[in-house]
Amino acid sequence: MQKAISVASRGMYTTKPNPRVGCLLVKNNVIISYGFHERKGHLHAEKMALINASETKDTTMYCTLEPCNHYGLTPPCTKEILNSNISRLVIGSIDPTSHINGKGIREIQQGGVEVLVGVEQEACNEINRGFIKRISSNLPWVMAKIAISQDNCYSFINSSRKWISSQPSRKHAHLLRARSCAVVTGYKTFLGDLPKLNARINAPTIQPLIIILDPKKIISESHNYFSTNRAYRIFCGSSQVSERKSNTVTSLPINAKGRFNLREVLQELAKLECNEVLFECGPSLISQLIQENLLDQLFVYRSNESICSYNGVRCDELMQVMRSSQFKLKYYETKNYIGPSDTLSVYRVNNT
Repeated sequence: MQKAISVASRGMYTTKPNPRVGCLLVKNNVIISYGFHERKGHLHAEKMALINASETKDTTMYCTLEPCNHYGLTPPCTKEILNSNISRLVIGSIDPTSHINGKGIREIQQGGVEVLVGVEQEACNEINRGFIKRISSNLPWVMAKIAISQDNCYSFINSSRKWISSQPSRKHAHLLRARSCAVVTGYKTFLGDLPKLNARINAPTIQPLIIILDPKKIISESHNYFSTNRAYRIFCGSSQVSERKSNTVTSLPINAKGRFNLREVLQELAKLECNEVLFECGPSLISQLIQENLLDQLFVYRSNESICSYNGVRCDELMQVMRSSQFKLKYYETKNYIGPSDTLSVYRVNNT
């Protein structure tokens, strides 16, 4: 099953909004075929493994996720599996989608195939953490990243320098973008940096949807930034939107402080089939995510340089929120050195 998970990861950046699935066919303890789901509308992992196999009779199939049992863009995998005459099916995790959710398992069992469920379940769930969370709770898996200096500064007072983090840290951040269905930023970050928010990696990827949180509708849709073919959506306050419908503007209520209810923002992203979203924004928005218990994972890239005394803007509020026992954000992974100058600290909510 660990090999099947590795195979599933080949679709890490391209399957969205579908789950990442890997499948192996084994006979006499030898892998004879494998398949993975590459992107929506393409062959499912099970079908690919069956096509690639020279023989399927009396084999064992290992699949990271329960096979589908319905007609969608592709035929049901359960039918293909039963027609292949495999003798045993080993499944990592159950598909939580309401029209599957154990029905695929039952159909295959009723067809006379032995089925074992829950092998390496935690690891199989992890690779599809966003898909599982979206289907189960109508919320995506929420990540945020921030680069800070040794003395807790997150930006420069002037524009003499652009980055606090090193090139290896930025390369890691591009991998986070690549696995995300959407990248979310605030209007201040957008206007200050005009970030590309694309994933620049040496692998096939579907670029994430750009989401800009702009409560007062300061940003115009005619901005030159939007002249590219990148998909984007601006979230603004309900009173700021004209009556005409737009595929690029979503209106939501704002509170007395001029802020969105971020849960409502995330619910809208779930409706857009976003499994994982990445917040690339200032510390105030990240603090709000933590305070509202909406953040699943925080990546902190810390430089070994101190800049506050001469050219830095501190993020003390975020540091205080991160340390507070009131919230569920917990230190999760040991620091890893990225390049010659940065460390990466990863935090996760302790119930995810």
